[in-house]
Parts: sequence; C-alpha cells; structure tokens
Amino acid sequence: MHLKGQTFGMSIGAAGGRDDLSDHLVKGVFLVVEEDNTSRKADPCEDLLFWIGPLEGACVHVRDYSLHNVSYKTTKRPIFVDHESQSTMSEDNLMTTAEFLQKLDEIVAERHMLQHPFYQMWNEGALTKEMLRQYAGEYYHQVHAFPTYVSATHANTEDMVVRQMLLENLIEEEHGPDNHPELWLRFAEELGLTREEVKERRFLEHTRNSVRILRELSGRSNPSEGLAALYAYESQIPEISTTKIEGLKKWYDLDTKNALEFFVVHEHADEIHRTVTREALERMCITDEQKQAALDAAREAADAFNLLLDGVYNTWCAEKTALN
Repeated sequence: MHLKGQTFGMSIGAAGGRDDLSDHLVKGVFLVVEEDNTSRKADPCEDLLFWIGPLEGACVHVRDYSLHNVSYKTTKRPIFVDHESQSTMSEDNLMTTAEFLQKLDEIVAERHMLQHPFYQMWNEGALTKEMLRQYAGEYYHQVHAFPTYVSATHANTEDMVVRQMLLENLIEEEHGPDNHPELWLRFAEELGLTREEVKERRFLEHTRNSVRILRELSGRSNPSEGLAALYAYESQIPEISTTKIEGLKKWYDLDTKNALEFFVVHEHADEIHRTVTREALERMCITDEQKQAALDAAREAADAFNLLLDGVYNTWCAEKTALN
C-alpha cells in the first residue's frame, strides 16, 4: 500500500461499514483514507464522512483529526497511526524503505557465512572428509528445523499475500519424496554417514542453541521478525550453494546427484525466496518500530546461523588450523 513518505503504519482492518470505523478514532491521530475514486475531489472531508460515517453521531469532530495524504487507489481501507507528539513527527526523522533495506543487507553482509572460517576452509579444500561428515551430521538439525521457522511465521501472519508466499516456500521445503531434509540425508550418505547416525545424533550445544534461537524468532507474534530471520538465511544461500558445489567437486571428489542436489536446488530457489521475502518485509515494515524490530531479528538470526558453524569449527577444525 502506498503512503507518501511512508509516514503511516498500523492498519486497522475494519470491515467496510460506516459507523464501526469511527469507533477506532482517537483524538490526535493522523488518518489516511484511500478509496476507489478517480475524480480526486477537492474536499477530502467529504470522502472521510462518506466512508467513516457521520462523525458528529460518534461524538467526534473533523477538527479533532489531522487529515494527511488523502489519495485514491483501489482500496477503501483506512490507515491509522498513533503518535505521542505531532511536533516530533516528520518525514525527516523517519527511516525510509531504502534505508531500512540497506541496513538489512548490511547486517547480513557483516555476518555472511562465507566469511566464517569453516566455509573458508571448505572453499580452500582444507577440510578433511571427517570434518565434512561432522558438519553434515550437525547441520541436519538446522535443515530439519527450517521448515518449522517458515510455518511458524506463516501462522503469525495476517497478510494473505505474504501467507501465500510463505506457504509456497513451506511446500518446497517439505512436500514430496525430494523434500529438503531428505536431500540433506542423501548428501550425508554420500559422505559415508548412515541416516540413523544423523537422525539419532546428539547435537552440539552450539547447534541446539542455534535452532532454539531461530525457533523463538520465528514464533514471535510480530511476523516481520520471523520474515527477517528467514531473510537473514535465505538471502545468503544462493552464493553459499554455488561455492559449496564448486568446492565439493574440486576438492572432495563429490560430483554425484545425491551429493549436490540439496545445494543445486537452493542455488536457484533461494534467489526467488530472498526476493519475495525482501518484498514482504518492505510491505509489512512501515513504522520505524516495525523496521527496527525486523533489523534486530535479522541480526540475531544471522548470528544464530554462525553459532552452529562456530561449534563445528571449534570442535573439529580449530586444532588443525592452529597447527598449520
């Protein structure tokens, strides 16, 4: 929904009647009304009275409100935002969408998993097969849990467009015989692990905490935090998958379908996922408070994914690196 300067945030989905909308009005709130009307009437109060109903009958007066940015589009939904002080509310001190998205990408870039020592060793051919096996065993916990992050965010989302996007993502993750946890198990088998070894593994504390943090983020009542957590991961995966495929072929003689399919699928699918999740965040994060909450969640999620790699690296790789 377009709001000039993105000044307004919280939408109230009141259902179309006249009188019920006026019940939501509070003195001192800004009000935006968008309605189907191409005539662009000069008097916005006329439209306000038409869609909300007689304000006098609700014991309120037009002069008690500040009309702002009345526009005409394909919706009759009114938008309200509470504000503590009108004198401090200006477009100059708001975080623009461009600034929000830039900060979001900076958070991810600063914590990009390709910078982690474990992935650097992978790309340099410095990992042993045993290190890869331990990694595959640990990372299965994250792969198996990831669809639940998507479903939890979906469950907390009211916006139908965003819910449909998340549902498509979830179906890709879990549906059918080639679901993503299954693809990861095939990768682990190519490294010499059995399915039982992976599924019955006692995971490192780092790994368990990583999953715990991401489950908590995706389960929060504010779905933008769950979306930000998903974005923090999926925005990195296309490039990570490409380098993993190259490394597996070049250094570890792994070039079979079972060894590579998980990464091939994510190399392409997550290009789409990061785009639509980014658009969803832009759609849902309107106020500064919403944007900051999403940024904080993205930071926490990116750190959580690195936490798993910390555990693998510290447990099986750091000693070799120190000796070299």
